Amino acid sequence: MPQFLSDTIKHESFLLTAALVVASRDQSDLTELHQSIWQHMRRLILDVVLVTYLSDRQISIRMGQAFWSRGPALSARFTADDFPSLQPRYTSGEDFASLLQAQVELTTLFGNAHDILFASKQRTGELMTRGDYTKYIDDASRAIVAWDLVWNGLKCSQHLKSCLKMMEKYLRLYVNAFAFQAVLYRASASGTQEVTKSACFPHSAMASPDARHVYEAVDAAEALLRIAIEDIDAEKYLRFMPARFYLYEIHSSVFLYKAHASGAVSSGKHAQTANLMRRFIGVLEIAATDADHIAAKYAKLLNGLWFHRSDSSADATRKRNSGSNAHSDELQEVNAVPTYSNEVGDADSNHLPSFDEIGLQPLDWIESVEGLFSMPAAFPWDQPIF
Repeated sequence: MPQFLSDTIKHESFLLTAALVVASRDQSDLTELHQSIWQHMRRLILDVVLVTYLSDRQISIRMGQAFWSRGPALSARFTADDFPSLQPRYTSGEDFASLLQAQVELTTLFGNAHDILFASKQRTGELMTRGDYTKYIDDASRAIVAWDLVWNGLKCSQHLKSCLKMMEKYLRLYVNAFAFQAVLYRASASGTQEVTKSACFPHSAMASPDARHVYEAVDAAEALLRIAIEDIDAEKYLRFMPARFYLYEIHSSVFLYKAHASGAVSSGKHAQTANLMRRFIGVLEIAATDADHIAAKYAKLLNGLWFHRSDSSADATRKRNSGSNAHSDELQEVNAVPTYSNEVGDADSNHLPSFDEIGLQPLDWIESVEGLFSMPAAFPWDQPIF
């Protein structure tokens, strides 16, 4: 109705544009106007399509599932010029158009890496067994370096640039951690009931053919934590960031946990990594507004994983690794929630996990593609807080 037209223009511009496109389509005297309206409509549709594409891909990558949205056609390459409404309005303004382009390109790299390395569980197992995944990791690494050279000078706020850097570092971790997972997979392929530290990295990661990629993954995981600790204000920005950025950090923390437990990282770095984790947990506690905030929940979980392992949990894990129980009993123990002590004197503050403490099972997370960054079975999972 006419009295609501101003509100429609202000709040329902997409709907109004669509109505004008349909109304002017068959009017021969409004051909030029129709083309102009249609071009504007295409820009609006493009914004919706790309935002949907980014959201779907980021969620799909995080969950390790197939993609619902395939994104732009292979022949299409959208640039910042396709988003005039996001262009900076003055010299020192935020360049949201370039930020969106950088995010689209990085998300495309995520998708390509996922489609190649994690096409299916069978395909992933074949890659890990044959060891010919290095060429894909090298290609992905070169693409990441090229992306960084292009977008390193992006003009935007520091916290927005930090978000992009977190995505870039997580992609490095996502790709290079595949080699680490492959080492564990091959160690478990012998069919033995127990995978030991000496079976994975008997002479440290440096003696492994996958050393370069393992060290790259460890470096990326540590860089992710340092971004959250040093570059992002916990109270102003980290507190309000989307959950996927928290998961980037949690995945890096769990990867470092597994890397130390499997012997991929030398014992000389244990104290350094423990200090980094304490600082990160402290940042999460600052970012949390209350006990129900996502940062508080993850801080509690990570603190339990890294620094408060009780004897009872270790005994339960050793029992799980003994191989004396039936498969059904193993599954029951994997799902059990161990008890952890919060007393300061119960655990060495510099203690980091040993391989037999986390109970790595061939049928647990080593053979599971979804388990690349999954929490170990001994993780103090307090289900009621989620």
